[in-house]
Amino acid sequence: MTPAERKRAEDLCGKATPGPWNFADESWVGASQFWVYSNPDPDVTTRGAPVFGNIEIDMNGLNNLAFITDARMLLPKALQQIEAWQGDIENMKAGFAKTSAPIMTVEEIKRAKEISAQATPGEWSWENEDKFLGPNVVTLYAGRGSMAHGLNLFGRFDGGANRDNDLAFITEVRALLPKALDHMDKLGNTVQRMKRPGLALRPQTYKPSAPKPPQPKPPGM
Repeated sequence: MTPAERKRAEDLCGKATPGPWNFADESWVGASQFWVYSNPDPDVTTRGAPVFGNIEIDMNGLNNLAFITDARMLLPKALQQIEAWQGDIENMKAGFAKTSAPIMTVEEIKRAKEISAQATPGEWSWENEDKFLGPNVVTLYAGRGSMAHGLNLFGRFDGGANRDNDLAFITEVRALLPKALDHMDKLGNTVQRMKRPGLALRPQTYKPSAPKPPQPKPPGM
């Protein structure tokens, strides 16, 4: 993950509707519709503010919804963990043994890898292809080519007040989260290697040179 990619990921997280996000099945008879909400109440009496509504999903829709909602909290944590481990590596190079407390738990890393593996692969994109449906009605695609729409992930769904920033987050996070996880793996392995005590370099055993044989004394000495 390059510095530019990390900067872009930080910008996306900063502009997207704050998390956590969750999704709910709002289907009714004859129609399948899902909504994404932000900041749900812990007691689940209020689902939170809508981020996207009336989402039509494809066959992998539940995995894709899980990806975009869980990634809202996991990507920022991954970026913080990367920064912390990079600081640890620099400190250890300078001779300091103390390292940062973990920011992302083992369970969170596992979940981030799981949702990345299960979400529909490919470059995600979106467009408002039919403005007659309304200015905020958009479609989300995966693997869209220049001459084709590609796979329809979410069809004709409504965006909220922060639509463009939220859509930028859910489309670009599809590539950025896996890259962040790969970067974390490499940094984490480096930190663990540097924590191990180094092997002491033992000097070669000193071997004195063989004594020179006694020289014969000259006559008369």
